[in-house]
Amino acid sequence: MKVVLDTNCYISRLLTPNGGGAKLVDMMIRGKLQVFASEKQIEELLRVVKEQFQEPKKPEKYIPLEVANALVVLIRAKAEVIPDRRMIKSSGDTDDNWIISIAINARADILVSQNRNHIYQEILGKSTKIRVMRIAEALNELAPKKKVTKKR
Repeated sequence: MKVVLDTNCYISRLLTPNGGGAKLVDMMIRGKLQVFASEKQIEELLRVVKEQFQEPKKPEKYIPLEVANALVVLIRAKAEVIPDRRMIKSSGDTDDNWIISIAINARADILVSQNRNHIYQEILGKSTKIRVMRIAEALNELAPKKKVTKKR
């Protein structure tokens, strides 16, 4: 299954190492998930970390640049980084347009995002079969919990 993780999934991984975003990224690292990204998305990830998560006085919202850079190395090594081409212009937000474009260009099955799902689905639903899911929904589908059976 081809998956695109919105930049907020990677930020979630950096802020909450045991959260849902971390589980999806870890599935990518272990080769359990075919993830697509682009250089524009990687640039966006680093820009967001520098602009929004560099206040050491707020430890719950602080991401060291070395940690973000290490994640970028993993993304480049484990995701399929596709060329930045054919950017759609359906959303008012350029970063959203890039994420949607990655999903379309990769012919993804799923786009995982924690925000703006209704906008993504509205845009993608018109011309593609790409499903937009929140992290928890994607985990339920991509990494279903094993049922525990009781021994009698």
